[in-house]
Amino acid sequence: MPLIAFQHILFILPFYFLTRLQVDAGKFFFFYLTLFISTINFSNLLRMFSYYVASLDDCFRYGGTACTVLLLFAGFLIPAAEMRACFGWLHWLNPMYYAYENLFVNEFDGLILSCADGSLIPAINGANPAYQACNIAGARPGQSSVSGADYASAYGASSSHRWRNIGIMIGIAIAYLIVGVIGSEIMNFTPQESHFVDLEKSAAVLPSEETSLNSTAGDHAYKHEPGLTWKNITVTYGEKQALTNITGSVKPGDFTALCGACGAGKTTLLTALSQTNFSGQLEGEVLFGGIAPGPAFKKSTGFAQQMDLHDGTATAREARVRGEGVDLLDLKKVENALIGDAESGLGVELTKRVTIGVELTARPKILFADEPTSGLDSQGAAHIVHYLRVLAQQGQAVFVTIHQPSASLFSEFDRLLALSSEGQQLYFGRVDAVIPYFERYGAICPPDTNPTEFVLETVGAGSNWATNWAESPEAGALVEDIAAIEVRKALSDVEDNDRRDYNASTTQQTLLLPLRILKNQWRNTPYLYSKIWVHVVSAILVGFTFFQLGTSPRDLQNRTFSVYFIVFLVNAIINTILLRFFFARLYWEFREGPAKTYSWVALCSASVLAEMPGALVCTVLYYVLWYFPSGLPHNTAGYIFLFTLTYEIFQVLLGLFMMAMSPDLGFAGNVLVFIVCIANWFNGIIVPYDQLQVFWRYWLYYLSPFTYLLGGMVTAVNKNLAVTCSAADLTTFSPPPGQTCGQYAGAWATSAAAQLLNPSATANCSVCKWTNGDQYLATFHLGGGMWGGIWGYWGIFLLFTVSNLALVYAFTWATKVKYWKLFYFF
Repeated sequence: MPLIAFQHILFILPFYFLTRLQVDAGKFFFFYLTLFISTINFSNLLRMFSYYVASLDDCFRYGGTACTVLLLFAGFLIPAAEMRACFGWLHWLNPMYYAYENLFVNEFDGLILSCADGSLIPAINGANPAYQACNIAGARPGQSSVSGADYASAYGASSSHRWRNIGIMIGIAIAYLIVGVIGSEIMNFTPQESHFVDLEKSAAVLPSEETSLNSTAGDHAYKHEPGLTWKNITVTYGEKQALTNITGSVKPGDFTALCGACGAGKTTLLTALSQTNFSGQLEGEVLFGGIAPGPAFKKSTGFAQQMDLHDGTATAREARVRGEGVDLLDLKKVENALIGDAESGLGVELTKRVTIGVELTARPKILFADEPTSGLDSQGAAHIVHYLRVLAQQGQAVFVTIHQPSASLFSEFDRLLALSSEGQQLYFGRVDAVIPYFERYGAICPPDTNPTEFVLETVGAGSNWATNWAESPEAGALVEDIAAIEVRKALSDVEDNDRRDYNASTTQQTLLLPLRILKNQWRNTPYLYSKIWVHVVSAILVGFTFFQLGTSPRDLQNRTFSVYFIVFLVNAIINTILLRFFFARLYWEFREGPAKTYSWVALCSASVLAEMPGALVCTVLYYVLWYFPSGLPHNTAGYIFLFTLTYEIFQVLLGLFMMAMSPDLGFAGNVLVFIVCIANWFNGIIVPYDQLQVFWRYWLYYLSPFTYLLGGMVTAVNKNLAVTCSAADLTTFSPPPGQTCGQYAGAWATSAAAQLLNPSATANCSVCKWTNGDQYLATFHLGGGMWGGIWGYWGIFLLFTVSNLALVYAFTWATKVKYWKLFYFF
């Protein structure tokens, strides 16, 4: 609440005075109080939903629907007295209804609204105002001004309700809070036991307590593969030096551990040698098979990251764990089970095995593993190390970082590379020689002491251990060993003949990757269900609230508002798209991209293509449930469907574009809200074109894509309609004595294209201000062939849609391939 209070100060101070609302202390603070309480209601409502749902997709679903209800039944677009009985009762439960009434009467109470010349009917030069009527709600015949109280009363608002409304809003906020508290106590979405779903058996399967350590599975000959050597490696990040003069090697059959204190640079060395997500400056010599690593090097290595990044809706087999990897890692029983997430699915240990198995699929010549035992208990860690040991016994070169392994795990390794906390080399050699090495320099290891703990504690106690290593005979022997590693011609052939970055072409990647994403959508039911829910519920609410509209002036306005509500789908739909693309990009950025699985072009293309079926389904559902119940014209039904489909695609591409240019979800969400608000404020519907401030009118109006979206659709549903006024739409005035309505206002009505309904009457002349829908459109700067007609609006909006597509690719390339910093803070 303090943060909300402070944020409202920042918002209200410029807003209140720049819009020139009444400068009155009481009105200012009442405005602040109402807005503050309404925001508390919004916050408590969304927080209440979060306690009752299991995922963000569910929260967006119900939150988006709630926002539609709050806006539709707030009393602004549809006065409470005109709301249909089927849903109109919802305004009594709507805190925004009470907030809007408060803000409405707070500003208009005490004002006198003067009728400009264009608002007086009939608009006859020199006419006596006593024989004219003001075309403003609440006006009385013969008066050229309207009191603010009468204007508010015409819409059902009263200043006597102000403090009643404050009390009701506080009560609703407390009700949301209480319901949320109850939900936090009774709802539990944490799985009660570890289980996973086998898609072939279609049943939940409990993992066995005992894991079979199959040490005989797989028999791939690695003994003729090349080795990796590095000499005097130094890594710097700007002015900071992370590693200094590191030398070592990994040969087929070696199981090498990289140990050191936190911050020693273990992961830095691993990423530098594997060329995976490395962004520092590397100095020194790195050779693979006796030559510098070339384009094929990345495809010759595997990198099992510490973060187990997987698509939780995929199975181990779909994650590319194949052949001997399944048997070697004992994944046969679970290869068709969903991987799941941290709270459900395979669990930490099995997921670690999948991570390693994915890297083994391409039969790498060297397997790098970053902290493969992190997050595991002692038994799980022992299993993972054993599997890696088996790989090494079969001839695979394995190089892992590991933080303080137990003595039993330490004994599984062949060789050790130890680093100091300053990133200097302390030792490289066989693990059974590390204790004698340190004892030779005066560090005696007590009995039954973990060797890695002994090494780290000894180094931390002082002495120049890096110098001792550099001058030791072991360091000299290491240099000789590196020089003796055989250069393998087979690798040279690979380097010369295979210069492709990826095994599959971009076209193949783009065809295959959408299938994986679509499968994810099918299994991730909250995502598709949320999109369908928001469209269906919103369409029903709008379609049956604006049910079977006629052609009166008020109905023309309601036609416009029924179209306008399509823009409220943006936030609810795009937020889920932001979330999905963020994680898809995360997988590519940290795992699948560095592994050269597929390119950034395939990522962008697949993310777009996979959303198209959902966009088509949502378009059909929304269109059918909104357009026909609203009674909109049948002759433009095809055009509206096409525009609605284009808008759905626009939403998808806008979400992908926002995420492509943003470093994280928070930034993308903030930018999205800003852009959508700007597009809503300056589209010429809520504030007509002629009433926009000149500064904004001549650029933001034209830059808003919603200008063309709403312009085309509003024009299509209102053009060429014959207007039939209802009693509520008529303006009534009396002619001067001795004249009929026709004699007094007939010429004006003809010139103004207004309908004078009783020209022979001598009192209470009834005028309908429009005869056709084009006159209504003209008040919004629409119709009259503007922009080449309705197809011109669609064409311009299509250009915005295509530009979003281009920007998805451009920003992904700029931020994730070229690593350009588009703004100073990221």
